Amino acid sequence: MPSQRRREIASHRRLETAAVVGAAVLAAALGLELAFALDRSEGWLVIGAAVLLGHLVADLVSGLVHWSFDRIFDEGVPYLGPHFVRPFREHHLDPTEITRHDFIELNGNTCIAAIPVLGATWLALPPATGHTGVNFSVAFVVCLTVWTVLTNQFHQWAHQAAPSRWVRLLQRGRIVLSKEHHAEHHVPPFDRRFCITSGVVNPVLDRLRVFPILEWILRRPGSAGRLTS
Repeated sequence: MPSQRRREIASHRRLETAAVVGAAVLAAALGLELAFALDRSEGWLVIGAAVLLGHLVADLVSGLVHWSFDRIFDEGVPYLGPHFVRPFREHHLDPTEITRHDFIELNGNTCIAAIPVLGATWLALPPATGHTGVNFSVAFVVCLTVWTVLTNQFHQWAHQAAPSRWVRLLQRGRIVLSKEHHAEHHVPPFDRRFCITSGVVNPVLDRLRVFPILEWILRRPGSAGRLTS
């Protein structure tokens, strides 16, 4: 491996490590602020609704990101290409490689994306206001971000030959992505089942042909989109 490539990998590894720590600190800080701000009578309702909605939206976001990296963006795009697009493309060549990634390599990129969201939430929407709407907004952002950050972990579990019993329980409950459901994505031409947090949104998107329609739009003459698959 060329020395320049090794330096780039080492530099990105340091960035990923810092992002994992930073995202965890910000999420914990927002969670504590929220815990002190929530009224006991509204707390369970706010948190429950935020967890559920965050779970669904995270699954949708995972599908949009997965689809765009699989089929839209070019690997030559600066920074985005080598660190985000290429791993998605290579995943189809060796689907089990993800099971050999450590925690930082697996979750670092999603934490990098989470930092600006959590940071902006901390600055713009302080939860200790006593207003239910603001509290719900903060709870939703935190839950959405946590579900999204954990998506690659769920993806890894879906490729493990023998995940633990409690992981299988979560998979059977459709709380996290199951091996059986995700296997349908790894069938050529790899054009369905893009959502990888839990996969619960996939049947709707596939039935409505959302991604093929988006690709058709991007193929139209004069479109700014660039398909690479």
